[in-house]
Amino acid sequence: MKKGGNKFRRIGLVGGVSWASSAEYYRRFNIVMEDSDELGIVLVDLNFKHIREAQDMDLVDKEMQLVGDGVRRAVNAGGEVILVCSNTTSRTLHYIKRRSNVKIVSLIDCVSDHLDRGQFKETLLLGTRYTMERDFYRSAMQNDNRIIHIPDCRDRVKIHQIIYEELCRGEISGGSKKWFGDMLECYITKFPNLDSIILGCTELSLLGINKIISRCAVIDTISVHVECALRLASVEHNPHRNEAKVGQP
Repeated sequence: MKKGGNKFRRIGLVGGVSWASSAEYYRRFNIVMEDSDELGIVLVDLNFKHIREAQDMDLVDKEMQLVGDGVRRAVNAGGEVILVCSNTTSRTLHYIKRRSNVKIVSLIDCVSDHLDRGQFKETLLLGTRYTMERDFYRSAMQNDNRIIHIPDCRDRVKIHQIIYEELCRGEISGGSKKWFGDMLECYITKFPNLDSIILGCTELSLLGINKIISRCAVIDTISVHVECALRLASVEHNPHRNEAKVGQP
């Protein structure tokens, strides 16, 4: 996979949570690597129904088993640098990484590093209710110098509904896009020091929220994840080189 003189280790994507955002990962990687004459990307698919059932019942061990199986299949297919294409399943990755020798690029770690490098101090976290309400995501981001907000209960329910009933099915509604824009403007006004919004669900990247909001940074977690993976996968890795530019919707 050749781009700008760099060669990349083969990337493995563990997708299917949901297929809509996994397809977006695949699209963005191929934009960067379109001139490649090396092996392509490995893509394996999880059963979204099984993952969601485990999350609904808070069965962490079951979810870890499902995600771990996807990681193993990606490695067996030739993947050298592995990404799980989901924010919500990130709570299992630190367990899986401890049991594996493969290089797994944790989305949560990438976003946390992005916040540090951008010196973001006050952020609003969006995502599924699991991501917004359970502690695994916020605890990874929060420190003495950073404030993490989540939307009010009514908005969390609406966000969760739009993600699962529309975006995970590949449906992008103009009404939902407008609702997100109006909702976020309210929180930007409510929190005058807000400097960033984390799209802590990969499907939210499909709404093009970064084009709606201009008063603070919108952190597209797919882009952050892809850019981080390309840095780590580079055979001629230089930590000071410019990040690859990743196409956004």
